[in-house]
Amino acid sequence: MSESLRNDGRIWVPKKLEDAKKLQSGELQGRDIPEEDRDYYLERRYPAFGNLVPRDVASRAAKERTDAGFGVNNTGLAVFLDFSEASSAWVVSVLMNAMVTCLICMRKLLTLIPR
Repeated sequence: MSESLRNDGRIWVPKKLEDAKKLQSGELQGRDIPEEDRDYYLERRYPAFGNLVPRDVASRAAKERTDAGFGVNNTGLAVFLDFSEASSAWVVSVLMNAMVTCLICMRKLLTLIPR
């Protein structure tokens, strides 16, 4: 996950293992978890940096949380990135830039494949 996305969002997983299991099975959705039951683990572990820690630190922390069973989605290998406090125009702009960057990279990769 890029630093620019983490900069304006907040990464979290459920505090309760039973909530994580319900998210993984589809019984709950992220919006069903109250704010007080969300673990903003980067902000908790690194209060001076929060979500702005280096990418390798953020990745290792996400892996630790998912390995402990707190991951979300049906695989349990994901975490939430909350943009609820960001403007919708900003979110669209960032996601569009990310998509364009991916398309450019894909086009460059395709030119390297022998025909």
